[in-house]
Amino acid sequence: MTAPPLRLMTLKTRAGSRAHFYHFFFGVLLPLARYMAGGDDDTIPLLVEECGPMDAILDELDLPGLILLGKDEHRRLQGRMPLTTAERVSLAPYDLDAVKGDYDPVAIRAGVDWLLARFGDRVEARRQALQAEWLGQPRILIVDRGPPDPFYANDPSYASEPSRRKTAGAERRRVGNHEDLVESLSGLYPGCRGVLLEGQSLAAQIALFQVADIVVAQHGAALSNIVWMRPDASIVELEGGAPEIGYFVSLADALGLSHRFFPQEGPFGPVDVDNLIEAIEAIARNARRARVSAGDAAVSAGVPVSDRSGTVAQ
Repeated sequence: MTAPPLRLMTLKTRAGSRAHFYHFFFGVLLPLARYMAGGDDDTIPLLVEECGPMDAILDELDLPGLILLGKDEHRRLQGRMPLTTAERVSLAPYDLDAVKGDYDPVAIRAGVDWLLARFGDRVEARRQALQAEWLGQPRILIVDRGPPDPFYANDPSYASEPSRRKTAGAERRRVGNHEDLVESLSGLYPGCRGVLLEGQSLAAQIALFQVADIVVAQHGAALSNIVWMRPDASIVELEGGAPEIGYFVSLADALGLSHRFFPQEGPFGPVDVDNLIEAIEAIARNARRARVSAGDAAVSAGVPVSDRSGTVAQ
């Protein structure tokens, strides 16, 4: 029997809007990536409901067959398009429902690996550029929050859903003394830099999180990017008015990454810079000790030891 010439795909988040990065990332992007990793022909037309500002990331995938449909059109086709014309594909989401449930690291890894292969040269070029100009160790990435996309205030279909009337970006939360924090840490660690992720391509975000040794960010969707981090890297999550909500500590645990919470006075309040510096110093010390221990073990075993520039130590 000949397969239908179309795929009509249903990608639903467990909670929250597909137009917000976290739920898009784990409810749409990674399930889609894992599906494509299964070897489906990427030229076969694949009908997917649009995701607001996140459509730009779907466009980055360069899938020849990907067709984005409005919500109403997608639902209309689900009810009317015959099975002989379009195969129905429904994929389970990976995002958490509030703080319930667990991440599936195998499913997440499959999607991540496909995306890394898909972006290949684009990520590698950015990563090499970052390694060349991001001097100083450890490389500390402090994530700021920028203005939200106008979509969240202006799109009728989004704004009409009461459960999804949420602000985004700096309107939702931000570190009140972000600039002071970056300045103070930069004075001690030349490898410290602040960054805005809004408007950056996914390939650029992947490279940033791959190269960073320590990521400091408020509780929020930006921390979805820890899936790209190296196993020896660390995350400091600023509470941002959401004390110890488990989305990202659970994700870090599933991925085997080091994670710690750090207090912040409400969603727009400051953080204690001196105490955060102490926390960063402790992470850096532990990382140095781990590298020394790993190096000693490798030397004892007769294995050549490479520094992080790729040079083999003699």
